[in-house]
Amino acid sequence: MSTDVKKFFLAARRELDDNGAVLVLVDPWTGERHLMNESQLRDTYSIGLGDFMHAYVDPMKILYKISKTEHTARLWTKVDGNVAFVENVLSHLNLVKGELLFQNKLFGDSLCSDKSLAPGDYKIKIHLLETPHQLSNGRKVHFQGTDAEPRVPKPTIGAGFPAAPKKDGKFIGAGFQSASKNEDLVEMRAVVLSSIAKPIGTHYYVWNVDSRTEALFVSKEHDLQQGHFFVGVFKKKPDGRMTCQRYEKPIEQLFEGGLTDKNKIYFTVKIDNYQPAEGNSKYASAFAKYFGNVLEGDTEGTKLSTESNGKMVNIQRRRIGEKDFVWMITE
Repeated sequence: MSTDVKKFFLAARRELDDNGAVLVLVDPWTGERHLMNESQLRDTYSIGLGDFMHAYVDPMKILYKISKTEHTARLWTKVDGNVAFVENVLSHLNLVKGELLFQNKLFGDSLCSDKSLAPGDYKIKIHLLETPHQLSNGRKVHFQGTDAEPRVPKPTIGAGFPAAPKKDGKFIGAGFQSASKNEDLVEMRAVVLSSIAKPIGTHYYVWNVDSRTEALFVSKEHDLQQGHFFVGVFKKKPDGRMTCQRYEKPIEQLFEGGLTDKNKIYFTVKIDNYQPAEGNSKYASAFAKYFGNVLEGDTEGTKLSTESNGKMVNIQRRRIGEKDFVWMITE
């Protein structure tokens, strides 16, 4: 049985070689590139520069079962010369290793050439770079974001007209003020792990980096991406769980991370204070700032030892047993 994977591509650039014009087909998330003859794509599959498509990729990197498709998000492409620009991409601008990068759920990281922009939410155009740009940590960036427009947040509270005065002849006098019930509300920092759209509002599952606990934020007024860092007002429920009562403002990225090919978030952290497995736990552990205890993984390359102290590792949220979730080393 074939194990070839069906992938999603954008016909992003046109190049010329000895055989004529070819289109650069790029995986929007990984930046993986393939070249195909433009006339073949046009005549056989009705695919041109700026179109999206599906295709299977065999072990020799040959594309087959090619079919034109549309992107499910509310975005569109426009062609300028030999380059396709994807418009209306909602992105968050972060400072990563000293470089401004636009980050979103649809494309890999995109360079920001406008150094005057502040981190925050923008609507941008994205195009494929002629050659990948390498960051100081060795990671490659394949796209560039341009024409950034700040996204103005929707108002969450709107004041109306004052209530009409009562006309029943009663005298209304102010008495004692009720005791404040907000003493348990605290401003804390968090990062978005995942989200689920529901009728009552999008459920954002976030990691509170100050309390090192998971929390839930429900909102109809926000569109937050995985890996978005922010300050919110949090409250601890009687059962010990945290909820975010109000979104305050975005903040600069506190640590590095990314998304896997399955759209699962991971973070890159430094670990120390190695502890061997003991008692009922079969996993050794270490400590990471903002996360607390992280467990070793199941593969040989993710096991911990005293030599692990001071190393950088990738961690993901994993379930152990039926209900327990932990941070576990995956790389």
